Amino acid sequence: MKYIIYDNIGYLKGLQGRIEEEGFAASYNNRDVDTSNTIVISTEVRNGASYIGITDMLNRIISNRMHMYAVLKVMGITVPRFYTPKGGSIDVKNIKKGKTYILESSSFPPYINKETEDALYMLKLYCKTTTILREVPYEVSLDVEGWFNGIQLVSPSYITFDSMIMHPLSRTSRLFKQSLGKLEEMLKKADYKGPLTVQVGLTKDKLYGLYIDVSMKPMAFEAMKGVAKNLNVVSSASKNSINMYNLWTMQAPVFITTVVKGLPIFGYNEKNAKHLWLTHVEKDGNIHRYNGSSCLVGYITARGETPRECIRRIKRTKEQLYIPFSPNLIFPQMILERWKRLEEWGWV
Repeated sequence: MKYIIYDNIGYLKGLQGRIEEEGFAASYNNRDVDTSNTIVISTEVRNGASYIGITDMLNRIISNRMHMYAVLKVMGITVPRFYTPKGGSIDVKNIKKGKTYILESSSFPPYINKETEDALYMLKLYCKTTTILREVPYEVSLDVEGWFNGIQLVSPSYITFDSMIMHPLSRTSRLFKQSLGKLEEMLKKADYKGPLTVQVGLTKDKLYGLYIDVSMKPMAFEAMKGVAKNLNVVSSASKNSINMYNLWTMQAPVFITTVVKGLPIFGYNEKNAKHLWLTHVEKDGNIHRYNGSSCLVGYITARGETPRECIRRIKRTKEQLYIPFSPNLIFPQMILERWKRLEEWGWV
């Protein structure tokens, strides 16, 4: 079996190296490779029996927020009350005193208000670019993730905080059953194989569906025991489980403050490469250079018995690198406290 990776984002270049280390042939963004007897992993919209990645139908669902909310409701997942523009803008009368809202815009980052005053001001500021004003009736938001093999979600699934750190989640948990577990029928109809994330908002008693995503996160591959074999399981639906480490797994984004084509990356070597998922980085003689146009250079990944151990290992890898204009890494906070809260609420 051979593997073909089509990646329009850039950071899955590291996946090729992992598959090859395990003794399998892999190619990256090579459009001339024969696709017979292959497993195709793609971040592009494609179709095919052995294809892992987003399909046309699923792309139509997740690219339109109204369609996404409709699917969540049909699948039995509550969606918070939301407002969309009428006559070109959202009516400020929808904002009520004492409530929390999130403004989602096509041009600006999401904004969560502190008081009524800033909600009104920011709604006017966002004005024509605001696509949704959504109420925030929940206390905690997080992601529930898993891999779908065309028939069912394989075990284990994961809970992810801040899109940066993940931990295994049992299929028997209340959180899985009321979130990912309700989406299996939709995934079958979408003819989909690959990762699925549903972002949820939680209180002690209620779960709200917020967003569906199919991104292939570097930390998901970091958590696998045998990446190639696990991808084969997802592609062939030969098993209902994949082999994963029962540990915390983290991905930390590496940014630069100034984009310069050809920016050197010092310290990149074979030893630390297995924990680096860099985008648009090419070797130039004895040095690696970044040739992308984004401030996001890529990710550093690590596993550990605790979140603290993950952070320590990621810091160690970062210290081996020197990237001009790259600021210090930022890590999620209060992870174990949030996990304990979910345990107390009976979600995990």
